[in-house]
Amino acid sequence: MHTWGAPSFFWRVADGNCDPDTLRSFEPWFPHESRWQPTSTAGYGQGENHGCRWYIDGEPVNRVIGNLEGHQNVAELSNGNRWLVMTGLTPERIPPQGVGYWSPCLATVAGAKITVALKLRGKNLVSTNHGSPAVWLQFTDATGQHRRRAFLLGKDDEGNVHRPEHTRGSYDWTALRQTVTAPPGAIRMALFMGRPTLPGAS
Repeated sequence: MHTWGAPSFFWRVADGNCDPDTLRSFEPWFPHESRWQPTSTAGYGQGENHGCRWYIDGEPVNRVIGNLEGHQNVAELSNGNRWLVMTGLTPERIPPQGVGYWSPCLATVAGAKITVALKLRGKNLVSTNHGSPAVWLQFTDATGQHRRRAFLLGKDDEGNVHRPEHTRGSYDWTALRQTVTAPPGAIRMALFMGRPTLPGAS
């Protein structure tokens, strides 16, 4: 069986500025799903889109569900845990604004306490001058013009590295939990996981 699978509804694939058009493949129809079709350059874990490979994976299937021949989906058939996967293939093809998975924009207010909790695993991670793995919570104001980011992992805009032990090498599933305070003027927030925007990039 394969590890084909696209995230549904909640998680979106976009660049570091949350622009999904950056990753659009050649098919003009179904603009979200087209990034995941096996025949596209995005390719359900078998292709490449902007230097990376994207898909959903899951624990091995340990129950029988009909005929498992053909292109059955491990993530859909598994009755265990499932997770988002992002594999870097060609660093020089990754856009300077970064790429990754985004949550939808959610409502917030200035001073709100937001606790982010997730688990992550790294395999042969390499941090370079072009960037490193990162997780951040982005806040925007009413116009969307003022973006402020609170980094949970990776190099922030000031060059400080958060949890450097999780930005390189390999490690098993690790819990990450942090409470962030929404800054003044914030009315929306979104979580990003992937390869970060370079400091100073637009």
